[in-house]
Amino acid sequence: MIKWPGGGRAGEVHSTPRSAVDIAPTLLDFAGVAADELPGDDLRNPRSQLAVFSGTLSRAVIVGNDKGILTGRSSAQFFDLENDPGEVSDGGGLDPKKTSMLRKLFQEHRKHSLELFKMYGSSSQTGEVILSEREMERLRAFGYLE
Repeated sequence: MIKWPGGGRAGEVHSTPRSAVDIAPTLLDFAGVAADELPGDDLRNPRSQLAVFSGTLSRAVIVGNDKGILTGRSSAQFFDLENDPGEVSDGGGLDPKKTSMLRKLFQEHRKHSLELFKMYGSSSQTGEVILSEREMERLRAFGYLE
């Protein structure tokens, strides 16, 4: 739940699946700071086709009402969140084209993650990082920098 100043939009209920990653883009946009490159949607103006990834041991991706969970190199589950919000029925009647699209997104995300790992190494490695002005602006917006 989010409470807007002045009680605006009180009582609204939305059925679109949301995630905690949607909070930062919403609050940043509300504060007037661009958050276009962050994962997640502005909760006030959802872009339902944005892919949202999460997880470490297993990975999940949500695009609109379609969700895929990859638990290994080839093991996956797919759900239609509109018709199966409890994720009870693996497959949930999901169109094969949609499962193929989710698998492709997983592959692209994995490839991108490996490229980042090769560039920056493990998060346990330490070293000096030079931030761009835009990155500095974002950290200031969150209160991490003065």
